[in-house]
Amino acid sequence: MNTPGVVAFGNVAEYHNATELFGDKAAEPWIRNAAAISPLSLFWSGCDSLAIVEEPQPAPVFSRLKKLFPLRNFEMITTGGHPEKLSEAILCDSILFKRLAASFRRGAFFEPWGGTSKLEKLLVAFEEEKALPQNFNPLASGQSWRRSYLGAKSGFRDFSTNRGFPLPEGWVFSSLDLAIGAAANCALRGEGVVIKAERGVGGACQLFSPPSSSSDKTTIEGRLEFYSRRVPELRRGAVVVERRIEGGLSLSGQGFCDGKGGFSSHFLARQLHCVLPGGAMVGKGTLRWADKRKLSTLLKETGRAVSRFGYRGVLGVDFVTDSEGEVYMVEFNPRRTTLSHAAPLACGLLGEGWQERRTLLIPAPIEVSCSPEALFDKLEGSLFLREKGEGILVTSFTKTGLITTAIFGCGPERCVELSRALPVKADFCSLALCGVTPGQSFF
Repeated sequence: MNTPGVVAFGNVAEYHNATELFGDKAAEPWIRNAAAISPLSLFWSGCDSLAIVEEPQPAPVFSRLKKLFPLRNFEMITTGGHPEKLSEAILCDSILFKRLAASFRRGAFFEPWGGTSKLEKLLVAFEEEKALPQNFNPLASGQSWRRSYLGAKSGFRDFSTNRGFPLPEGWVFSSLDLAIGAAANCALRGEGVVIKAERGVGGACQLFSPPSSSSDKTTIEGRLEFYSRRVPELRRGAVVVERRIEGGLSLSGQGFCDGKGGFSSHFLARQLHCVLPGGAMVGKGTLRWADKRKLSTLLKETGRAVSRFGYRGVLGVDFVTDSEGEVYMVEFNPRRTTLSHAAPLACGLLGEGWQERRTLLIPAPIEVSCSPEALFDKLEGSLFLREKGEGILVTSFTKTGLITTAIFGCGPERCVELSRALPVKADFCSLALCGVTPGQSFF
């Protein structure tokens, strides 16, 4: 039995804890998405790895992935437990627990999606067996409250404001009713705002309030209250109202904080807010040099500040730019993101320096109405080929029909062109939705 260099733990649903936050019915869509994102943990590193994921992958998908990495040993296993209790499932599976403990004693790293109280109990159990992963040795204290503080919208604003980082003008309110009143006042003045939940699942926990043509505040408030019912997260805890930054780009970055002031950058990306299904691009042609330089500097400064604060782990930061190119921070994600696998996956397929030669588009999970075999038949001619260095790579396929993909091209327009081969119900990556129009450049 091979000893993995990394044990990747795709505890996506466990981290977001959607059922406890919103109830079974409201959490169903997110748990479906989490099942598709979890297998991407296989690509979080560039070495031999074991990925513990929420549901098994079909043989046609996994076998094709393994053929693309002939020199790597990797496998996926599932615990059979509830997706929001993966850590508990490992504790209950003595065979799996002992196998992981043996791997950690031999030096394997442990890489989870994000820290949870359940994960901390699992790590304590490994420590008791003298098998604590070396990248968790010793166990860092105070990580739970740091993650909670940084991951909350109010905590993010408090932390960033106190350190002089650029933020959109905003206010924190104790209830949705107060936030709606403030948003209505802004609408009356012709100002657009974003109403954000203190905590939420994915990027859907916010409500956009545009300037209003109505001069009746009561009417505006009634409209906002009606639309807020579609965002249950807004009724749980504090609510943030921020000026909406328009005319620029939506961007993100990720890196690792060592908890002592050190920070290493992983990637910079341009977010694509498509109607279906959203996604992001990394690599060649996605950012202008000036934007890349500003973003890189701000990401490093932010990451070092968060690291000095004592947080240890992966940190994602979301940014926006305005029409003048000024950069603003809008959110922390003290965890991995759906782009965490992008850089190591591309490096494994294309080699070092791939960002200068290729663009990588990572769409959000999309739904298909066919089997894995039929999907590959439909994508014939568009699938990724090493010799070409471009094409579509199917990275996961769930039993509910959600898939994740990675699309490689020689530039942003080529990635968009290749995306049209995906057999989805809508042209989710049309040029217009991605900010690209026929006959024009990506910018």
